[in-house]
Amino acid sequence: MAFFWSLPFLVALLPIVLLSVYSYRIAADSVQNLVQSSNLSAVSNFSQQMNQDLFQVFTVTTAFSSLPGTVDAASNLDAKAMRVRLKPLVLSSPAVNRAFMTTSGGVLWSDYPPAVDTVGENFFTAQWFKDVLKEGRSVISNVYVRTEDPPAVVTAIASPVFADEHMIGVLVLEYSLSALSEQLRNIRLAESGYLYVLDSSGTLVAHPENDQSHLLYAGYNHVESIREALAGTMRTTEYTDPLLGKSMLATFLPVNVGGKLWVIVANQPVDEAYAPLWRVRVRIALAGSFLTLLTLSIIVSLARTRARNERLNRELRKLASIVEQSNDAIIGLTADARVRTWNAAATRLLGYSVQDVLSKPFVLFSPKEKLTLVDLLGRVARGEAVEHLESVWVKKNGDMLPVSLTISAVRNAEKRMIGGSVIAQDISERKRIETLKDNVISFVSHQLKAPVAAIRWHSELLLEAAIEEKFSEESRSLVQEIYDVNAQNHVLISDLLNVSRIQRGVIEVKIKPVFLKDVVEMSVKNYRQPITQKGLKLIIEDIDPTLRILADTEKITEAVGNSVSNGLKHTENGAITVRIEVKSNQVCIHVSDTGEGMDEATLRKLFTQDQLLTRSAGDGEVSAGLGLYIAKNFMTLQGGDITVQSQVGVGTTFTYWIPLANVSVES
Repeated sequence: MAFFWSLPFLVALLPIVLLSVYSYRIAADSVQNLVQSSNLSAVSNFSQQMNQDLFQVFTVTTAFSSLPGTVDAASNLDAKAMRVRLKPLVLSSPAVNRAFMTTSGGVLWSDYPPAVDTVGENFFTAQWFKDVLKEGRSVISNVYVRTEDPPAVVTAIASPVFADEHMIGVLVLEYSLSALSEQLRNIRLAESGYLYVLDSSGTLVAHPENDQSHLLYAGYNHVESIREALAGTMRTTEYTDPLLGKSMLATFLPVNVGGKLWVIVANQPVDEAYAPLWRVRVRIALAGSFLTLLTLSIIVSLARTRARNERLNRELRKLASIVEQSNDAIIGLTADARVRTWNAAATRLLGYSVQDVLSKPFVLFSPKEKLTLVDLLGRVARGEAVEHLESVWVKKNGDMLPVSLTISAVRNAEKRMIGGSVIAQDISERKRIETLKDNVISFVSHQLKAPVAAIRWHSELLLEAAIEEKFSEESRSLVQEIYDVNAQNHVLISDLLNVSRIQRGVIEVKIKPVFLKDVVEMSVKNYRQPITQKGLKLIIEDIDPTLRILADTEKITEAVGNSVSNGLKHTENGAITVRIEVKSNQVCIHVSDTGEGMDEATLRKLFTQDQLLTRSAGDGEVSAGLGLYIAKNFMTLQGGDITVQSQVGVGTTFTYWIPLANVSVES
């Protein structure tokens, strides 16, 4: 009887095991694909930088070898003249350790910097010399150790020198690769992943954990994936790093360097790379255990089995959906923006299947967009970075989908761009939250503005009463404190409202010709008494009373007044000066102080929202850090601009640029 019932149990258990294995395999493949995408991104960025540096020296070497002066010096074996020509080659690039010239037979006869006992050294057996003789063109060698103190790992960039179509010598630059290891130490994949580089012979070029004891380490020659990469095959797989003895999940990418294939390896510890799988593994194990118990209960009671199986199937479908879900759409394009590859996430986000879009022009941009993928690919081709660019795409059903784009170039061995890679992330939820946040801020600020204004009006009445009725000093102090705090809150609420209006594009601007002198007077009006009380001077240089500008009086007054306020807060001694300068069809309003000044880090984010609540020195005033962001936007809306110059310990100057008025104004 036990054997009889074990058969259906085993038959029912087998799909559970297969489903668990299949689900786990899908999750593992998804993690490996994500790791590969991350690795490829890091490898591509590093290989572009490495190739750019090597290619520049390669190009200079090739061009220098064909110059008439170089050919003449080589023809005459003029060591002194050649050394004079070699010197700028070495000095122009920090990575070039040494330059020298050989005869057509490989004998060194001139070098810079001159080394002891090097003249007469024969390089006939050097591989780079053999490659030059064979190819008849410039080559980049595999790495080797150049003896010096300390020893240096270099690659030779060798270019033949021809006279009357006959090779009369070889120009060689020894390019140091020591800086590559330093660069690799600054690149981290996930928590503890890293990159390293091998030349075409499988010899270690650069490694973030490398030191002098591992120069020309050749242990990677025995790794099968590296041998495949040297043959031109890219793959992502697990292996053991022979140098560090760690199990890694790595992407092996062949890279063309001077006509030879080098390999850049991006890897992460296996435990770290597959860490997300632990949660899935637990869930799969729990689901498998539950299914096993459920199967046993089926054998005991068929009636209960059906109900439990239905519930189990729902759980399995949910689990499969979670495992198979991808985060971002990844789309491969040709150079003319035709779809080459289209992943499942793109289908889910946009509704188009692979058959709908393959080999067709990518035209999913909203009609309101100013740039298309053709434009963006053109920017990438010119070397510009396109990262986290917000755009709007049109889905198959006509709905608009806000996305964040990162676009990179795909190039062939000749460095010609043959296509592009687009990673699109759905940001519709983030946009919804941002809109909700702006609406909440606007609503709350509007609700607070009226009571704050009422409190300010009543506190002003109390202050007047305190003076006239001779309140006690303590009472007057309390009323004054209420007035000051309320005034700060009024400024804060006004700033939040302005920021909300700016972000929603609902700021109303009334530009008309106004007298510049009136604008300056209104900008400093509220600060004259505080400046005097602080012991500072307010200097307003002479202003032509007939000078007019095109501006919104309220907006430019608030913008210029912000700089006066900042000068008051951050100046303990000296003066705040307002100076006018007319340039062509614009007026410059310079607001200078002799305060503490600002460093570069502060200046970089001065006109952004990246400011925390700060406390002004001296008076305890709280600021939202939004004044200059608002001022910048106000000036832009009026067709002007604002710039800043500052030096720590010397002071700061804000300059407001605004158009001159070309019409008459009745005074």
